[in-house]
Amino acid sequence: YYPSSNGYGAYCFEDKWPGKGDYDFNDLVLGFRVTKKMNGAGKVVKLAYAIQVRAVGATYTNGFVFHLDNIDRNEGKSVTGLKLTRNLIALKANQTEAGQSKAVVIAYDSPDPVIGQPSGALFNVVKGSPANPPGNLEVEVTFRQPIDPDRLSQAAINPFIFVNGHRGREVHLCNYRPTDKAASSLFGTIDDSGVRNYRTHNNLPWCLEVPTDFKHPVEDAPINQAYLHFEAWARSGGGTYADWFVNKGGYVNP
Repeated sequence: YYPSSNGYGAYCFEDKWPGKGDYDFNDLVLGFRVTKKMNGAGKVVKLAYAIQVRAVGATYTNGFVFHLDNIDRNEGKSVTGLKLTRNLIALKANQTEAGQSKAVVIAYDSPDPVIGQPSGALFNVVKGSPANPPGNLEVEVTFRQPIDPDRLSQAAINPFIFVNGHRGREVHLCNYRPTDKAASSLFGTIDDSGVRNYRTHNNLPWCLEVPTDFKHPVEDAPINQAYLHFEAWARSGGGTYADWFVNKGGYVNP
């Protein structure tokens, strides 16, 4: 399990890439847990992704995807649990995305059916508004042959969003590669560094992975004003304040 058998990590996205946008990192906030189901030889036969849609602070409709960087497109036997409602995505027979060299799994193409909200409605980002329960989804990939676990390490699972129905506009974690369908013309424009690593010129990211539950900023509150050591952490490339997200004295602006 990652991060644990009964806990969740969090992904937080800023969807205005290659511009910084309002930088509040609540355009999409997901809880996640990855479960690898092993055979008796210690190889992976299934990969399950439990997803909680916790917050949507975007007027854009963004799809959530994970790219298995070390798994070829035909190594997946089947995928279950997808929620695709917008007729945007072409799938192979094994339910991974067509036209990719690696296994790319489109968990959903819109968060709205998952959370039961109308398109464009803000969800759990307005301070003082009642909290809504998250929307839940579980996606499971079954492999044709057992996979060596090193090929499915957490570092080899590459989560991202595609923005507002534009399949080529992908937003990834820092240093993770785009898929074959990414729009290469967007790299190096506006605030993007142009190195194809999803960082600004000042080393700031557009996507975060936090290995624990995470309280996201409210709408229009930049993350570096809510979490006071975030920017120092990001600019240092992770060298300082690795615990920037911990709620302790001098770290968080409530």
